[in-house]
Amino acid sequence: MHAFKKLTLGGIMALSIMGGCTDLGELPPGTQQLQVGTIDFGVITIDFTKELSLEIGNAGPGMLKGTMSIENDTSLSFALVGSPEYNVEVDSTGTFLISFTPTVAGRLGARLILESDNNSGVDTIALTGEGTAALLAAMSLSPTSLDFGSLPPGQDSSRTLVISSTGASPLEITGISVSGSVFTFPTFSYPLTIDSGQDTSLMISFAPSAIGDFAEILTLTTNTPDSPEELALTGRQAELVSYGASVQPVFDANCAIAGCHNATTKQASLVLDSFSNLMVGSQSGAVVVPGDGANSLLVRKLKGTAPGKRMPLNKPPLPDATITLIETWIDQGALNN
Repeated sequence: MHAFKKLTLGGIMALSIMGGCTDLGELPPGTQQLQVGTIDFGVITIDFTKELSLEIGNAGPGMLKGTMSIENDTSLSFALVGSPEYNVEVDSTGTFLISFTPTVAGRLGARLILESDNNSGVDTIALTGEGTAALLAAMSLSPTSLDFGSLPPGQDSSRTLVISSTGASPLEITGISVSGSVFTFPTFSYPLTIDSGQDTSLMISFAPSAIGDFAEILTLTTNTPDSPEELALTGRQAELVSYGASVQPVFDANCAIAGCHNATTKQASLVLDSFSNLMVGSQSGAVVVPGDGANSLLVRKLKGTAPGKRMPLNKPPLPDATITLIETWIDQGALNN
């Protein structure tokens, strides 16, 4: 794992394929959106590596395809992690990694060139960083943000944060704090020292006491040049959603109909006329991941963020509030209630 640096970027969207009613026609290329003009890696010990993420958005109307390259890197310190080609679905965001491994001391720079198929020219992002011979500590956090999803009243949840020491010298954590009281973690004895190349786990709990959305910041104070470093914590508590009263009626009116996902047509082998048939899934596999509405294929098709046409096909998109209700039901465990 690699050292962490906070960037104010959009969320990460997982993409997968769900079969559905027949897709018709070809859309024009997508529209590329970048949220940063410079990526600064800070100060890194020579021959040590730090990776930062770049997020590329696609505002539509079709698939965004492009190629990345690095220019003017005379020190050969910057590199793409993975393929230089990128593909981003409409209304989605793709996350790509750039690495910095300084080969010499001093301030270093290069240009990241992004050339897409949307005929809008070439986008350029400045890459900067500084190499030093000093043995510096560095830290990586995984994941780089924690979203606990939606919980029903009376339920809590826990997530694991992995803290890795990725620098040339041991990482010393001298303090961890949270900006509020809804998210909690066990007490540590400080300083907490993690040898280079090692990691430790921090269990973070979310226990909301009221209906609503919650957002707090976890702050870690360390001996790294980037200290203090922050991690976003989010979650919500919502009224328990009833499948029978709130979810199945939506499917009955929009999906479990002739020509689409009823028991006769069974487009993509998906039938949405009952809870049991929904949970069987489609020819692509499960369309509902209990506890994870955002990454459930059903929700992504309703939002239009999965490959292919947005569902329901050839009908107006469902209202945002309706999609959120279905996503919340899945976040709450996809109960047959």
